[in-house]
Amino acid sequence: MAMRVRQFQIVHSAPYSIVVRIIPSDPDDQSIVSVVQQRISKVFSGDVDVRVNIVSDMTTTKRGKRESYVREF
Repeated sequence: MAMRVRQFQIVHSAPYSIVVRIIPSDPDDQSIVSVVQQRISKVFSGDVDVRVNIVSDMTTTKRGKRESYVREF
């Protein structure tokens, strides 16, 4: 999976919900969404709602650094 995802960001959007934002290495590879969702869901044993979104860029801090984990609640 690491070679198929160029960048990622985990967004903890609610207590039992996360969104994984990814920039795939191949922008045409839509199958990566289901692969990432299955693998991350398996880690949480189905106790956490996991959504995967393909994005074109990642949010950054005021200093221009990209955060791999963002908590939104």
